Amino acid sequence: MGASTGSLGTARAQYHLRQILVAQNMPMVNQPEVMISNAAQRFDQNGRLTDEPTRQHIQKLLVALVQLARISPASKSQAG
Repeated sequence: MGASTGSLGTARAQYHLRQILVAQNMPMVNQPEVMISNAAQRFDQNGRLTDEPTRQHIQKLLVALVQLARISPASKSQAG
């Protein structure tokens, strides 16, 4: 997940990070990708996210992250 003031919304940085994680065979959340473009219009002066569709997209990402954590080998070894 990332945010930028430009129109790409950290797409390039996320693409490069994904390449690194794949090369290291690391587990990752593939969907949804959260790239918040034009961040200056989506956050208030205090840094609070005000854009509801973006909030919903982030919530989906967090659900996917929890699911990944539950199935990861590290979480299974700690549970038993």
